[in-house]
Amino acid sequence: PVRPGDDVVVELQGEEGEASPCYVKRVVRRTPLRLVLKQFNPARELVFPLELVRNVYRILDTPDLIGA
Repeated sequence: PVRPGDDVVVELQGEEGEASPCYVKRVVRRTPLRLVLKQFNPARELVFPLELVRNVYRILDTPDLIGA
């Protein structure tokens, strides 16, 4: 499961027949209504209503891959 501090790929709901917008960001927090993400350059927080979020995929780092 995704936790604060995890790097993620967020897929949003797209328009019918169009590609879904996706973002690579860091999770700050998740509330019952919103997903708050950190952007590094320029530094700021992005807030997405959960109703617009299609999928959230955690980006695996080296310890995840080697089982450490």
